Amino acid sequence: MKLNRLSTAAVLFSAVAYGGQTNNILITGYWPPTNEMVRQFSTNPAQNGGSWAGANWEGRGFNVYSHFAEYPGGTSANPWGNGDFEVDYQDTSADWTRITEMYKPVAIITFSRANSAREWQMEPATQRFRNPGEVNPPGRSIPQYTSDGRDTLYPTNTPMAAQPVGTIRDSTLPMQQIVDNVKAVYPLLTDINPHIATYNPATPDTFDFGGSYLSGYIGYQGSWYHDEHKAPGTPFRNFAAGHIHVGNSMNLTVARTATEISIRTLIDHITPLLPRGGDANIDGVVNISDFATLAANFNTDSAVWESGDFNYDNTVNINDFSTLAANFNQTGPSGRAAVPEPAAIGMLAGAMVLSFLVSANMLATMALLPPYLQNLLGYPVFDAGLILAPRGIGTMAAMMLSARLMERSTVPPRYLIVTGLVFIIASLWQMTGFTTNVTQSMITWTGFVQGFGLGFIFVPLSTLAFATLEPELRTEG
Repeated sequence: MKLNRLSTAAVLFSAVAYGGQTNNILITGYWPPTNEMVRQFSTNPAQNGGSWAGANWEGRGFNVYSHFAEYPGGTSANPWGNGDFEVDYQDTSADWTRITEMYKPVAIITFSRANSAREWQMEPATQRFRNPGEVNPPGRSIPQYTSDGRDTLYPTNTPMAAQPVGTIRDSTLPMQQIVDNVKAVYPLLTDINPHIATYNPATPDTFDFGGSYLSGYIGYQGSWYHDEHKAPGTPFRNFAAGHIHVGNSMNLTVARTATEISIRTLIDHITPLLPRGGDANIDGVVNISDFATLAANFNTDSAVWESGDFNYDNTVNINDFSTLAANFNQTGPSGRAAVPEPAAIGMLAGAMVLSFLVSANMLATMALLPPYLQNLLGYPVFDAGLILAPRGIGTMAAMMLSARLMERSTVPPRYLIVTGLVFIIASLWQMTGFTTNVTQSMITWTGFVQGFGLGFIFVPLSTLAFATLEPELRTEG
């Protein structure tokens, strides 16, 4: 099935990088309730009502994408479903290749329906089962894949067929933390039973590995993808993947809540593992080498993490420089979200530019007015200072007033900044009419208005700029 246009656009313009790792989390579903509980994360308007909830989900810096099949008429009348990840080995395999190539997910959770009523079961491992005609490896007894009852009945013509029979791949999800966090919300276990399936690696033949049908099949796909993309230096690294079995009678609201808890826990788990923003060569430290890489590729398109694109917008620009500057000389993994929130980066960059422009105006007028007063208008040095003093008084008064207004949250900072700009523009307009005949009161009044405008700008502008920094970096900002 082809990816819908919204999904393609979302990936290309807000989420995909071409190196390092992305900020995309992929979750999948099969039979209800697993398709319904992840519906809000679909980018398909026909599935999500035109409202994709996964973009920078909860402001955590990650985009969450879901793919699943629909079952019009119910699973009895339509057991295979329609769309992505139909209950069919060949369809699931083809969709998996296409969708993971599109998203390059940094983490994966695959969901499927269990035969029990209310379980939220972490599958600690999955394995490659046998196709018809294949033999067991020495010392093992591997069940055969269950027929999907459709076309080619087994995954004999999929990439999975090249995997050795009996290969076991472990889940890398934070399973115990997910269980604990779900239990914290549903402690009585009457609505949901979160747990880790009992598994002893020493006796693998006693474990079902998620089952020999499509549940175990797609769970293996997730862990297989992780194993192939986990090594440091691997393009589009994956930091966690695993499978969760969901009870077939679980209340949908409970299932959705447990899904969100699981995703939050996953994000908390992978965030400290990610390379620090600005570490272009992923050597564990943000230094001059990374700056040189960014500078060499500045303003280039089709960029990758290793060339300086740290916010996944496909170009190396001022936002990437801001990320590198904020982390300069920092070592180790990020300890924070994979992608600084775009709005925060834009706000920091905008605040820096506006601060530069306002400061240029302030310094220029401060440098020009004293010689103007003394050399052209003939004022003594002391008198010139007194005439210019109201400018500083206006700045001080506006700073105190704007701080009080912001403290009480009665006026948004952007309104104060706009007000300050209006005052500055008005004062500069008045100054265009200055001649050798200008009155002392006009100079004094214009200076006060200009200073008042500057005070209204600097406090809210500094507040907005520093709010974009992590707390431990604000003393360096």
